[in-house]
Amino acid sequence: DTYVLVSTGFVQTSSAGWASAALSPDGAHVYFAPVNKTAILKIEVATNTVSSFGSITGVNKYFSSINVGDFVYMMGDGATSYLKLDTTTDSISFITGVGGNSASCLVGSNKIISSKYVATYSVFDIDTEITTSYALAGGNMWGATLGIDGRVYFSSYGGTSQYAALTKQTINKNLPLSRYNNKY
Repeated sequence: DTYVLVSTGFVQTSSAGWASAALSPDGAHVYFAPVNKTAILKIEVATNTVSSFGSITGVNKYFSSINVGDFVYMMGDGATSYLKLDTTTDSISFITGVGGNSASCLVGSNKIISSKYVATYSVFDIDTEITTSYALAGGNMWGATLGIDGRVYFSSYGGTSQYAALTKQTINKNLPLSRYNNKY
């Protein structure tokens, strides 16, 4: 395959402005999680138009984005809540009591598994909005993705070659792997 660069531009004015991107279900927009910015960055794919919206306080907030239906969930180490974005209206709500997660991936159709810096991981049930945390053998983990074997793989934080593979949850092995379902 050949890829062509269609545009370049700088939308960030300081370090760690925005992080992980999530595509809307219709493919019309890309949303970027605000790390040290106060708004979500939005790009309209057809016109390459950049805009932002929301009023989000704090620093080191949201690093990871997950698409689930019409919603994008944003998680981050410095956040005290998950950000829930309705992509049909661009409205934002917050789910409290589930912050402090770094890297995440979608498992099945309604579970988000996230790692934390502090050697734990959490399972967030989208339907009930309940989070359960567990100890994670192997130390502080960062990246997360769902493997074709049904395991969730976490990479280590801090430069070691260590990783952890999680199989505690029942995982649908027929879930297609894609850049939309597996995020960091």
